[in-house]
Amino acid sequence: VLKKKPKPWSDRIRHLSRNAIGALRHEMSLYVHPAARAIASSSAQNSRSIIADAEIRSVYTIFVKPIIDARIHGTKSGDDHLFALLNDIMGITCKVLEQFRGHLCQFVVDDKGVVLIATFGQRGATFPNLVAEKGLPC
Repeated sequence: VLKKKPKPWSDRIRHLSRNAIGALRHEMSLYVHPAARAIASSSAQNSRSIIADAEIRSVYTIFVKPIIDARIHGTKSGDDHLFALLNDIMGITCKVLEQFRGHLCQFVVDDKGVVLIATFGQRGATFPNLVAEKGLPC
């Protein structure tokens, strides 16, 4: 069975009105970094043609696996100790991520243990020399 090749994007929007394209452009601009929007806006005011490029950035993901026993024991003292430890891990993680402008994506506690997944360099949290000057020591 042969699948029909999709139409190019230009053929798919040809029927849209100027207002509809303007509204679509506005909706898409909400996902563009403010610096890129400013460049596009100034280019449009200078009536130059502009080519929309994707935003390219370096994003770093870290996986942290604290070596702790995360099993619930069913006793108040044992479970309180575990919950206090998990709370301390979360507090320290949030403090470090705030200091280095990172984002906590997941804090997983399951039968396999504890894993934290964090990212650095996402939109709104980038700066020059991200790794060289702000990288966490290994």
